[in-house]
Amino acid sequence: MKNADERTIDKYLGLRSAYNDRTIEQEFRHLVMYASEGDPRAIGAIAAAFGSDLLGTAKDTLGKLHGEAGTVIEEFLSVLVNRRSPYVAYRDGCPERWMHWVVRSIAQHRRRELLRCPKSRDDPEINDT
Repeated sequence: MKNADERTIDKYLGLRSAYNDRTIEQEFRHLVMYASEGDPRAIGAIAAAFGSDLLGTAKDTLGKLHGEAGTVIEEFLSVLVNRRSPYVAYRDGCPERWMHWVVRSIAQHRRRELLRCPKSRDDPEINDT
């Protein structure tokens, strides 16, 4: 059985953990907001931490055209650098969901563009064969 001091310590650690989680969430929101405002350090952190996840989202969205996923990620980073889609926490909600939404939107647009105007009928990325 725990004594009063042990219960106090456990309670404090639980509160501290919740505080740290909340702080981390707030800092992450700020990081994404700064990235969407063109901060190069924040953009680099986003690219390093989420690049592979965002690349996977782009590939999934592009389907057969998955070879264009790198171009989609470049466009996403360009959107951030050029401040074309600002992240607003109260409007956009979860920052990670927002990033994936932007990448999906870019990939869907790219896919429509490529299917409408294929480079060549012999292009293996566009044809099933």
